[in-house]
This record gives sequence, C-alpha cells and structure tokens, in this order.
Amino acid sequence: MHAKWKEWVWAFILAMVVIYLYIEVGKETDLIKATLRGYPAMTRPNFWPRVMLVGLLVTGLLKLFLVARKSDDRQPTQNLRKLILVPKVMISIVIVGLYCYLSQYLGFAFSTMAFTAIYMWFLGMRRLKPLVLFPILSTLVVLLVFWRLLYVSVPKGEGIFLMFSNLIMGIVRFGA
Repeated sequence: MHAKWKEWVWAFILAMVVIYLYIEVGKETDLIKATLRGYPAMTRPNFWPRVMLVGLLVTGLLKLFLVARKSDDRQPTQNLRKLILVPKVMISIVIVGLYCYLSQYLGFAFSTMAFTAIYMWFLGMRRLKPLVLFPILSTLVVLLVFWRLLYVSVPKGEGIFLMFSNLIMGIVRFGA
C-alpha cells in the first residue's frame, strides 16, 4: 500500500506542475485579441509549449487513473524498480518544463539544442559526436519545417540569444 500511495503523490505533483506551467506559459492572450480585432490568426510562440504541456497533463491524469485501478499484488522487485524510476520520470518532467519556460527567454534555437543535448545525456548517451551533431541538425530541421515551411512563429529570445537565433534563422532562411 505504501508504494501505491507514493505513486498517487507523484502523479498529483505531476498534474499540479503541468497546470502551473500551462497557466504560466499561457498568460499571453494576443492570439485571441488579434483574432477578435480582425487580424489573421497566427500561432504565437507560446502555442506549442502549451500543446506539449496539455499532452503532459493528459498523461499525468492517465497515470492517476491507472494507479487507481492497479491492484497491490506485485512482486517486491517490481516495487523497487518503480520507486527508482519515479525520480527519473520527475526529472524528465522538470527538464521539459524548463525547456518550455526558458524557450521564450533563450530563444527556440538555443533552448532546443540545449534541451536535446541535455536530455540525450540524461538518457545515457555519452558519445560526444551524437551529443553535438544531433541537437544541431534536429533543431535546423524543426526550424526549417515549422518556421520556414509552415510559418509557425518561434520565440527568438533576448539579448545575446536573440543574436544567436537570428544567426540560426539566417542559416535556415537560405536564399530568401
């Protein structure tokens, strides 16, 4: 029963963190105001982080539901393994939350590269070449698809991160 109680607590904490981050990221209401004034509706930089947080909230609520339905007839080794994995899951959620929150200040390009490299390292990748190349290439591809082809607005960041974003977006812009 003690392990089930801990799962309830972690699932509840997950739900509360996601709700807080959703509200924090969603303080911008420019899209609604612009649409009501007759301007074309265009996604704002906070749209995709909010979509990610909604997905995280749904999975957290699903976890609560599964914990409520689960019986306590499990082996002790399974309980130990789940108790070890719970902090890892929470750290993953914190990393994703920080990415969503900091992307508006650090810019999409820098925060996505940093997030991808940090998350790959957290999941066990220790080789330097993939840790450097994959975040750069995946960020360039995502920018190409969303920013250049689909015209989705992405946050550019502030200060030196704005200059970095402009440099990366200049690379993606190629020939325009």
